[in-house]
Amino acid sequence: MLIRALVMILALAAVQGVAGQEGGPIVFQVDQGNLSAHELSQLSVNLSALEEVLQDTTLGPQRKYGQNGWTHYSFALFCAGSLADRGYPVYLAQDSELVWVLVGLPVGSRTVWIPVEPSPARGVTQETLGRIPFVEPSGPSLRVQERYLSFDSASSLPENASPVARFSASGTLIGEEDEVDAIAGRTLRLTAAPSRDPDGRIALYRWCVGESPCVASSYETYSMRPDEPGTTRITLVVVDNAGRSASVSATIDASSPPPPSDTGDGGCGCG
Repeated sequence: MLIRALVMILALAAVQGVAGQEGGPIVFQVDQGNLSAHELSQLSVNLSALEEVLQDTTLGPQRKYGQNGWTHYSFALFCAGSLADRGYPVYLAQDSELVWVLVGLPVGSRTVWIPVEPSPARGVTQETLGRIPFVEPSGPSLRVQERYLSFDSASSLPENASPVARFSASGTLIGEEDEVDAIAGRTLRLTAAPSRDPDGRIALYRWCVGESPCVASSYETYSMRPDEPGTTRITLVVVDNAGRSASVSATIDASSPPPPSDTGDGGCGCG
């Protein structure tokens, strides 16, 4: 587990750089002389919150490197945009062909910049947004891999319009807070094909039904089967290739299945 306990506060002193007063982020290893005990404590809390977001397997793009043309930049843009969508300040850092994300965490009146590696290993599906590239500690300190401390350029995110979330059930377009009829025990097939993105493409579909865990997929179709009559809230979240999201919610109203029809020959059944 990436989230580290408070006992690692001193180790966190080796984490990350402080932004300059002007221009882009300045990233470097920080020692205990740069942050006070109170600032280290605050950094620990904010870092744990960031790691919790990064580890969420429903937020990642669900793609492999090279799949549908996904590159280091594609993963970095998706990760950075998803974090920005949650209020984090971000930059895209680039060195040669590699691209990663710098995430700003508030520490007192300063900003500590944390590198995040968004690209998966070759052949591995990226289910999360990324990871903080820590070096495994050989002692009481915890450091970030050196290659993430310098870069050729750091750029802000490009302009990105919000996507539009829509879905249909059995060919009927569902609007916000509409009601979807279903029958208990029968499969209901939904599609997010009506969703669109005005300046890119939809990269991720996240279906959240009732109290069940959300299901994330790169495919636009989804099937569910209500187990019993009743109402269930369903929310579709769509995320574009630049990490921005939109959602639409509706209610699934499942009725009891009809009684079996009489398939006899109409006779009286007299023996």
